[in-house]
Formats: sequence, C-alpha cells, structure tokens
Amino acid sequence: MSIPLESSPCNYAVLMDENWYNFSIQDLRGPDFYERNYKNGVPVVLDWAIRDANGTCRNGVERSPNPACRSNHSSCHHTSNGNGYLCQCKQGFKGNPYLQGGCIDIDECNSTKENPCSKNAICTNTIGNFTCSCPKGTNGNPHDKDGICFKNPKKFPYPARVAICAGGQGKVYKGLFENNQVLAIKKANEFDETKKEEFLNEIILLSQINHKNIVRVLGCCLEVKIPMLVYEFVPNGTLFEMLHGSKSRPIPFEIRLRIALESAEALDYLHSCTYQSIIHGDVKSANILLENDCHAKVSDFGASNLVPIDDTQIVDVVKGTRGYLDPEYLATSRLTKKSDVYSFGVVLLELITRKCAIYSDETSERKHLASCFCSSLRKKQLHDFLDKEIVTHNEKVIGVLHELSNLAVWCLNVRGEDRPTMRQVVDNLQHLLRIHFSQMGVDIVPKETESLLDESTSYYSSVLEIEPGCLISE
Repeated sequence: MSIPLESSPCNYAVLMDENWYNFSIQDLRGPDFYERNYKNGVPVVLDWAIRDANGTCRNGVERSPNPACRSNHSSCHHTSNGNGYLCQCKQGFKGNPYLQGGCIDIDECNSTKENPCSKNAICTNTIGNFTCSCPKGTNGNPHDKDGICFKNPKKFPYPARVAICAGGQGKVYKGLFENNQVLAIKKANEFDETKKEEFLNEIILLSQINHKNIVRVLGCCLEVKIPMLVYEFVPNGTLFEMLHGSKSRPIPFEIRLRIALESAEALDYLHSCTYQSIIHGDVKSANILLENDCHAKVSDFGASNLVPIDDTQIVDVVKGTRGYLDPEYLATSRLTKKSDVYSFGVVLLELITRKCAIYSDETSERKHLASCFCSSLRKKQLHDFLDKEIVTHNEKVIGVLHELSNLAVWCLNVRGEDRPTMRQVVDNLQHLLRIHFSQMGVDIVPKETESLLDESTSYYSSVLEIEPGCLISE
C-alpha cells in the first residue's frame, strides 16, 4: 500500500477515462500544454450508486419505490458495481427521478420530427405513452411505421345472380349496377389463409393507387363466405387475347407502341410514384386489360408486394407465370423492381413478335420466347422472328423495331443490376414513339393515336361474357 505524500511535486491533476488515455511525457509540461492539446475535453466515466443501509432496491425488487427515487414516475435499478441502486424515469417519461415531480411525460407525438405511427395515422399522446389510430373512414395498421391507413373501400352486397367466367386463380363475375354501371367482380376458387392474405394485400395496395393506366378497385363484397373484390369493368379483354386470341386481325404498330408505353408508365408509377414502392410481381400480357379504344390498364395485384427501403423483398414462395419469371428472382427468391422489368421485357417481345411467352414452333416444340429472341438477335436473324405484319407492311418502322428489340433485350438481362429501371424504359418508349410519328409525317399528339383504331376494334372478345340477370344493388 502506497502512502500519499504530504505535498505533491505535481502542480495539476487530470480526471479522465484510463482506457482512453495514453501517457506521454509531453503532458508533464503543464496545464497550458494540456489546454492546447485537450481543449475539446476528454471522456470521463462517473461510476456511482446510492448506498444506504439497505444497499439495494427495496425488497430486492427493481422498479419498487425507494427513498431516493422521489418522482412518482421513477423506478429503482440495481447497480453492477457493487451493492447499491440508481433511480431512473420510467419509460415514456424524462427528467430527474430524484426530485418530486422530476419525471415528466414525453409527448411522443411532438417530440420527434417523424410521426411514430404509420403514414397518415393520428397520434394521440397519453400519460407515459401514445396511441395510433386511423382517421375516420380509413383502415389499416396505424401502429406499423411502414404501414398505412387507407380509405375504406365501398362495400357491395352479394349479387343474387351472376355471370361466371373462368379465371386463372378463380372466377370473374360481371355485374350491372343500379345506374347501369358495369362492374367486374373477382372471386377466388378457394379461400384459405393464403388466399385471405392475397385478398387483403390486393385491396390495401389498390386503395393507394390512382393512375389512369391501372385498373381501379371500387369496393368489396364481405357478406359472403369468400370475399370478392369489385373493380371497374374494362370491356375489351386482355392484351394476351388481342395478340394471341382465336380471332386474329392486324394490329397497327402505333397501337402496339402506345400499349407498351402506357403499361410501362403504370409500372413506373408503382415503382416510384406511390408513398411506398410497389412491385407488381406478375407482369404479363394477360394482366394488361384494354379499353374499347385499346388504352391499356394494368391489373391483378394479388402477387404484389410493398417494397422496403432496399427495394428488395425476400419471399417464401416464388410466384409468377412461366415464361415471364425473372431468372434471378427464381434462383434467389429476391423479388425486386427489376423483376417487373424482366417480365415487361417479355411483354415487349409479345408485342413485336406476336408469339406467346412459351410458344410452339413449326415442329410443335415448346420454346421460351425470351431465350429464342435473344439468340436470333445475336445471330442477326431478327427479321425472321418479328411479326411479318409490322415488318412487311410498314418498312419505315424497321429502325424503330430494331431499337425496340434492343430495349426488350436490355430488360431481359440475366442480372437485375444490368437491366434498366421502368423510368428508363418509359423514356425510351416515348422517344421511339416520337421517332415513329416523325417518320410517318404525323405530329406527335398522344390522343390522336386513338383514331388509329376504328370502332371495329371492340371485336376482341372480353374476358367477361355478358349474361342477363346480373345485378348488384347498392
């Protein structure tokens, strides 16, 4: 044991964390040197505790009241540096726990820049806590930071009589509203927990979307065993039927370009223009509906996902359609915006080749459109693959077709990072449409493309066949 000197030869002392400080003989030059070199301060650890006769939290139980913890909203905590305790304001409070009334309520709703509740939810401060609630007329998860409160869709009673048509995952009904408004109603074949999740997912996503090229959800039927979604009715069937249906007729190249552009604009909106990005997850020609004037509307969001900050969603089960599935997504289960880009690239190929994503050649062999098209482009055999109707009857579009083919191949890169974004796809399609109209000697006015199809274009068979007695009352 060392005995302290009655007088010290040192003329100053420094209090600091010993693990931080490294001794230097320069420090012995005096306080002036110290002030110059440590003017911003040094870390200090003050380790202390209340050590009374009891020495611990009363009855040995933390959070029980102790003499030193005078605030009503304080609690006691054992120390780790020996026998003793410290006081602390309870969760939801801040201040000095050693003073009467020293712990005051934290107003969580106003203490941070961001609302602690979900987007557009109402935050209400309470003593020591806060509550989150959706505004009147909306629903959702107000407590989830990544959640959202969405407007309650309109409820429709179950129709007494319906027209049933076959669908990929279920049945589609066509209903006539009281004001003669035609509606489309989607109902799953089965309704287990998986289908329930898809149903809720689709209605939540669609309630956030407002875009002219995305089908609108009008409400839902809930008073039935299997709930149903009610959509606007899009009368002219799907792009798949238009390209590959049994009733075949020429489709002007201008119309194909416009459908591609409108579909791309819809996907770009989902990826970048909503509060939280949405990945469609099942982009294909069968999910692009057409109005009577052949304006496109993207539909079917059952496989869609809200995207976190890193634009990636890890999925348990890979969903999609053969021929359109992103190979990177298939291999890694990582669903990204670039997965939609790949699928859209296949749709572009359908528009310029008029072949299905999985098609049969002259020998009835089943082939993958994306792979075969990329191979033909490498072999400089592009003309053999394109739809003869737009090659032979419109020689001026050859240059635009080549550029469109290159855009499709760009979308079909194996690695997602090598593909364009949907915004880049939109910009390229707008540019190609301007070039095409310029070559055709037409001023580029998008609405004028509507006149390129006469009334007979509505011949394309609708997905929903009209049958009488299909009424839905409000």
